[in-house]
Amino acid sequence: MLDHFAIATKGGVVLWAKDYTDVTGNPVNALIQDVLIQSTQTSSTKHNSGSYTLQWAFANELN
Repeated sequence: MLDHFAIATKGGVVLWAKDYTDVTGNPVNALIQDVLIQSTQTSSTKHNSGSYTLQWAFANELN
């Protein structure tokens, strides 16, 4: 189920976001801080934050 969708820069600035249901806590902030900003080296595009599993993709042509 899709609870939240966001478009953000690699620096963590959220350009657009849409909630489809109430989200408990701040799982998107955790993803940005723990994975994207710290550039954690991983081949995975999934991150678990509490009861949520977050997925992301990079659009490198927009750099």
